[in-house]
Amino acid sequence: MVRTLMIETYGPSADVSGVMYNAFPGPETIVAAGVDGLRAVKLSARKAEYITGIAARVASGELNLESLQHQPDEEVVRTLTGIRGVGLWTAQWLLIRALGRTDGFPHGDLALQRVLGILVNEGTPLSPDGALDHSRRWSPFRSYLTTYLFAAARSCRFPFLSRAGQVGP
Repeated sequence: MVRTLMIETYGPSADVSGVMYNAFPGPETIVAAGVDGLRAVKLSARKAEYITGIAARVASGELNLESLQHQPDEEVVRTLTGIRGVGLWTAQWLLIRALGRTDGFPHGDLALQRVLGILVNEGTPLSPDGALDHSRRWSPFRSYLTTYLFAAARSCRFPFLSRAGQVGP
């Protein structure tokens, strides 16, 4: 997996009772690795450019990730999608996974659209707008629903998804 290779290559490590643990590299380390270094751990050129660009903004203080904790969801999404290489899907997943928000809903996720289609639309995947409209009934707890649906898919409750490798971020 690319993330694991990036962590093992560039992340700090610690030996705890004979077991080696690696952490995700900091922004300064990512900037120092550069696009070529990230390409060496199997990232595409475009993703490597995006990631080093974001890391440079964080390292310089131009982008303060800690400040996102105190912003409303809409402002977080607006801030993040204003960054080259960060789209709506990524911003919504960051609400759920990085910021622990309860109402994130990545309605553009194809697997999520397919699962909702099976559950509520006679097997026809929902459009992104259809998924978003349908999800409003679960607000302000859509992050939990999303997490449960992906957990069900990963545990083969929706085998049509897990076979295709289309389960979650």
